[in-house]
Amino acid sequence: MKGIQRQVAILDALSAGPDSGVSMTGVCAATGLPKGTVHRLLEGLREHGLVVQEDTKRWRLGPRAAVWAGRYLEGPASLAPLRGYARRLSGETQFFTYLAVLDGGYLVCVAVERPETKASFFVQLGSRVPVLSTAAAKALLAYQPEDAARPLVERAVAVEQETRIGRVTADSYVEELADVRREGYARCMEELEVGVSALGAPILNARGRSVASLSVVAPTAALVAEWEPTTEKLRLIAREASTMLGWESPEQVAG
Repeated sequence: MKGIQRQVAILDALSAGPDSGVSMTGVCAATGLPKGTVHRLLEGLREHGLVVQEDTKRWRLGPRAAVWAGRYLEGPASLAPLRGYARRLSGETQFFTYLAVLDGGYLVCVAVERPETKASFFVQLGSRVPVLSTAAAKALLAYQPEDAARPLVERAVAVEQETRIGRVTADSYVEELADVRREGYARCMEELEVGVSALGAPILNARGRSVASLSVVAPTAALVAEWEPTTEKLRLIAREASTMLGWESPEQVAG
C-alpha cells in the first residue's frame, strides 16, 4: 500500500468511526497497518489539521477535512437549491431525508435533514450510499442510461450479492430499476437494517436523466402507516425539484 493509500485508509477509518473518535488500536484494525506506521501517519495528518486527538487519546477527523468537505458539498451550483427540497420533505413528513448524487462512479450523500423529533438513525453526510440495498441508489440509477448504471451494479454485486432479504444479480437489479421507472419511486424495505425502511425518488434534469435522488428514511412501522401521504409528498417534491432543473413532464410536453 502506497503512502497516499495509507493516509486515505486512515481517514476512511476515522470517517466511519463514532463521534467520540477511534482508538489507535481501532485504526490499526480497520486499515490492517502496523501501529508504528499508523502513529507516524496520524502525526503527519495532525500537523496539517486533517485529524485531531482528543483527551481520551482517540482520533477523529480534523477541521481541515471539514473545510474540504464543505467545499465539496457546495458542489455544482445546480445542487445548492436542491438541499432546500430535502429540508422541505423532512418538515412535511417528519422523517429523516437525504439527497444523494452520483460522483466519480459512487453514490454520495450530499445533504441530510433530520426531523424535529429525534431520529435514531441517519445517513452520514459525505458517506457512500450502498448500491444494492438503498432506495436512494435505485431511484438515481433507474434514470441513468443502462450502460452507465449497469457497471456500477455489477461492481456492487461482485463485492456482495446478498442483501438482508435475498440474493441480488445484475439482471434482477436492472429489472427492479424498470419497476422504479413505472412507479416513479423506489422502495427498500429493511434491506439494509432491521426495522428501518426507505423511499426514494429521482430528481431529473432537462434531458430526463437523474442528477440526484431524494429519500425518506423511517422506522418501517411509521413509514407503512404514512405510506400514501409520504409517497405523494416525495414524488411531488422531487418533481418540483426536477422542474426547477428544466425537466418537463410528459403531460407538460403534450400540452
